Amino acid sequence: MKIINVLKDSFLLLLKKPKLFLPKIFVALLYSMVILLLPKMAVSSLQEPSIELFYSALLAFVFVLLVSFVDVCINAIFPFFVEDYFKGRDVSFMRAISLFRKRAFVAVASPVIAEIAAISLIALLSFPLSLSIIYGNYLLAFFFMLIEIAAIFALAVIFFLVYPVASLGKSNVFSSLGNSISLARKNIGSVARLAVFSFAISAITFMLSFAVEFSEAGLEKWLFLLAFILLRLFVAVFATYQYIINPVYYVKYLREKKVSA
Repeated sequence: MKIINVLKDSFLLLLKKPKLFLPKIFVALLYSMVILLLPKMAVSSLQEPSIELFYSALLAFVFVLLVSFVDVCINAIFPFFVEDYFKGRDVSFMRAISLFRKRAFVAVASPVIAEIAAISLIALLSFPLSLSIIYGNYLLAFFFMLIEIAAIFALAVIFFLVYPVASLGKSNVFSSLGNSISLARKNIGSVARLAVFSFAISAITFMLSFAVEFSEAGLEKWLFLLAFILLRLFVAVFATYQYIINPVYYVKYLREKKVSA
């Protein structure tokens, strides 16, 4: 089965090239700095709000935006690693970064536009959901919540191939978006199943985050810190696997099929 082969190939690639975990571990560490500060900032804002605290929160927000940008750039570089691997070349950070620089605008702008579209749709769908909850109509709220989940999944399927298409293609931003949507539509069955797997990875990391967060009060400080570090490493590992799957599927199973056709 193609899907099993994609997952296996992705796993074997990372097993043979474990250095590819490093970029996501770096991003996870950057995010961790903010995550560890957020609880203290939240408590302080409720107890002793001040202009200094506002500036600190604003600085933290800017830092998160910068880290998010770095994260998108790293995601856009992964397709070059995958292409080198399947072409039998050495998987080199310097080579991948050099190739990424030539496609940087398209490789970054395309997924950013896709994410903005997703956030806009989610925000739009959240409005009737919020109204339903405010007015106590929980049946209607449940209905809108199902619609929102379905919309999020549909967007995940539609834009599943945006990173490899934008990075490895030769088109401009909007053509890359159009090509990624077209490829997803033509291979909707395989893409949908892979998107389910990516969703599962996101759900695992999300649940792990909550488990540690709710356990904080009952844990010793050093034990919580250890659990937090392990969690962030798990997140980095899962996220690396998640963003390797897309280009593996594109490079080995879509582009290869197109060339041989």
